[in-house]
Amino acid sequence: QLAKKEIRKNRQAILLEGYVDTISIWKAGIYYGVATLGTSLTEQQAKMLKRYADEVIIGYDSDNAGQQASLRAIDVLQETGCKVKILQMPRGLDPDDYIQNHGADSFKKDILNSALSPTAFKLNFSRKDYNLKNESDRMNYLTNALNIIADLKHAIEREHYLKTLAEEFNISYQSLKNDHDQIYFKKRKKKEKSRDNLTIQWNNNINNGNHVGGINTLQPAYYNAEKSLIYFMMKDRDIAEKVQQEIGSEFHVEDFAVLAAYLYLYYGKGYDANISRFISSLDDQTYINVASKIAMLDMNEDVTEAALNDYISQVKKYHLDILIKQKREEQLRAERNSDLEKQIQIGQEIIQLRHQLKWGKK
Repeated sequence: QLAKKEIRKNRQAILLEGYVDTISIWKAGIYYGVATLGTSLTEQQAKMLKRYADEVIIGYDSDNAGQQASLRAIDVLQETGCKVKILQMPRGLDPDDYIQNHGADSFKKDILNSALSPTAFKLNFSRKDYNLKNESDRMNYLTNALNIIADLKHAIEREHYLKTLAEEFNISYQSLKNDHDQIYFKKRKKKEKSRDNLTIQWNNNINNGNHVGGINTLQPAYYNAEKSLIYFMMKDRDIAEKVQQEIGSEFHVEDFAVLAAYLYLYYGKGYDANISRFISSLDDQTYINVASKIAMLDMNEDVTEAALNDYISQVKKYHLDILIKQKREEQLRAERNSDLEKQIQIGQEIIQLRHQLKWGKK
């Protein structure tokens, strides 16, 4: 009951393997820890946690069994809608060991405040299967990493991890992104084939914001900008190449992201702009319908450079909006943890992002 009150108060829970770890972090002044009494988190347990917490921090042991269990727990928790982070314990230590050896303050500062995102954890965990000094293993690891990144929902997250990989391995960001886009497109296509086609039928008014519907001026700016970009990309190869360079796969609306990928492949084969040929090249009725609807939009045939740049800017601004929102959430967590230094750092990052947003509106 005490843990439940603290979890509800903080909207945060630390998930541990057993009572020993839980008691240790309680002694360290962290009262929102709970134990699963084993490493097999059930769907029922995850749903119970979700009732009281928005974020769950997984603190399983650092051995292989604990790390494998963390991978499974990530999926179970995310299915319930929980935000998830994972404690990265030094090899061979569990939370109780660490607190006994290094103290409560070190645990809070160096472990708890440095919890990894699910993607960072998965990338780190997958490294153990590869000898990164070996060229072949290094390439295989990068391919696996691109598959992990391609599963991310938000384009801004995918961009972040691609840039991190490019810097770490001294590889061209664009070459990594090109390989990522192919993987991302295949995953999208596979996912879409299992989707209920009713969401994109011509006479269907259902629109959940991720799929294209009819002309609707009440849609957000980024939505209309992305739809307009697809329209002009189908009509002009140079525009498609400009959009590929500026935005790539980072469309926010699912249908537009997939159509953009189709267009990049189409022009990459050397074809000139021809809407009928492009639509005929599509092998999925879903996107034949979507592309046909966009081609019939009542828009000016020509687009000015200023208008094109404005469409691209609207899409990029939405990236910044998402990032600012994520930073605000991080700042609130730092505030709950009484981490003043982290609050100030994130505050400065938010100010910089707002400057970028303001500059983009000029």
